Amino acid sequence: WDFQIRAEQDARYAACITIQTKWRSYSIRKRYRKRMHIKLEAEQEVEGALKIQCLFRRRTAVRKRKNMWYHKKLEEERNDAARAIQSFFRMIRDQGRARRRKKTVLLQRELKARVAKLEEALAKEEEERYLAEEKLEQEKEAAAEALRKEKREAEARVRAQTRLAN
Repeated sequence: WDFQIRAEQDARYAACITIQTKWRSYSIRKRYRKRMHIKLEAEQEVEGALKIQCLFRRRTAVRKRKNMWYHKKLEEERNDAARAIQSFFRMIRDQGRARRRKKTVLLQRELKARVAKLEEALAKEEEERYLAEEKLEQEKEAAAEALRKEKREAEARVRAQTRLAN
């Protein structure tokens, strides 16, 4: 009997081990499925978050691109306006410079003409003065010659009188 009890106990023991093994396998599979389910949910959440983030970034990028395009267009318009204003004021400045340059050229021509007339008049005056000085020199020489001639004549008279008197 002992043998039977022992065999029965061994059978129960073996059955217990089998039940425990089955139970552990079942519970481990259940935990694994639960973890996998949680993991899947987490992955799905991550994928969903990634999709949402991707869509948000795409929408933000599109908005930024539109915004950049708008700001670029606005900046180009501002630059064009600034260039037009600068061009206008440069034109006005250049026209003023051209007018002043033209006036300067006209004044220089007029001054050159006046200087030429003055130089001509001065040259004429100098020529007249030179001629007058030359004439004066000739008159002085003629007067000096006349004086010398008179002196010679006077000396000749004095000699002639002294000869008569001696």
